[in-house]
Amino acid sequence: MGALYNILFALSGLFTIRGKRLKFYEAYLIAAAYGFFFVLLAYLAAYMNFYVAYLISATVITTLLTFYVLRLESPKITKHIIALNIALLVAPSTAVIAQGFTGLIYSLEILCGLTVIMLFSSKNGFKKLTEQMTNNTETTHAA
Repeated sequence: MGALYNILFALSGLFTIRGKRLKFYEAYLIAAAYGFFFVLLAYLAAYMNFYVAYLISATVITTLLTFYVLRLESPKITKHIIALNIALLVAPSTAVIAQGFTGLIYSLEILCGLTVIMLFSSKNGFKKLTEQMTNNTETTHAA
């Protein structure tokens, strides 16, 4: 469940940077597609090789999420959406199925995430983003 919140938080941040907020139903549809990855994987794996089912599920859901988010926002963010899907859907689920390498994969994923956060936090736009997100939260709680 934590990974679902991560992808919603990351997409909300990406949209906020671009001056747009996700609507409730948009966030719900993204969450539904993200969660459906695991349902699709389980059912496909019942009828074919697990690794083939995993590859098909990851490709289908990453494509679905990418195209949906691109319909909501401009194509300029395509690489960001694909990177988020890989980082928050494909990598964690790969870590679970890669027996013996789970800790290593999670450690490398955390290192990459930490590096990206450090790079972004050193940019001028990061302060603006955090202020916008904080103001949105304070406005919501005040209402």
